[in-house]
Amino acid sequence: MLNLWELLVADYDPIREPPLSNSPQAALTHTKMCFETLTRLYYLRHGFETANIFFSHFLLVQSFASVAALNTQTSPSSTLSTDDVRATLFLAAKGLCDQGQNHYLAHTVYYAVESRMNPEDAELMWKFVHLRKEDSKARQLRAKHLQSQIPVDIVKITEHPEDKSLSNLIQQYKDMSLESSEEESSDIESNS
Repeated sequence: MLNLWELLVADYDPIREPPLSNSPQAALTHTKMCFETLTRLYYLRHGFETANIFFSHFLLVQSFASVAALNTQTSPSSTLSTDDVRATLFLAAKGLCDQGQNHYLAHTVYYAVESRMNPEDAELMWKFVHLRKEDSKARQLRAKHLQSQIPVDIVKITEHPEDKSLSNLIQQYKDMSLESSEEESSDIESNS
């Protein structure tokens, strides 16, 4: 349902069409709320420790949607909404981390989600996820050993899968680790 409503919202023009309670935007908002509720209910009933590759996809969608929502929220007056989105992101990240104990893809997606978060949110998330921060050498190894064409960062059905493939995401991740290793080496040289 989420994908279908996003197709309609992409064509929806709020200027020409007055906002109604049954508008595509309202239906999309309701669908996102239901999706988040199902994620929370699954966690309360089953937890995330048991291997479930199918549910890992839902966690992936939920986490990237939450990161996108956090990055687009600019008004400081909506702190309750920001806290809700942040809580959903932390729950989805915890799920990816727990699923990562069973299969490598979920663990890699967790680190990809973490790399897109702002530093304050990432620091706060580590308190709940209980996973150590990955160093640059581990990032390079992960980027080297994982190659795939699975589109992972598609939140909307209107996005092109070629642009959002895991190999592109891993390349961004690898580039980020190369930048951080260059910064570390320049810090070491300046301290010498």
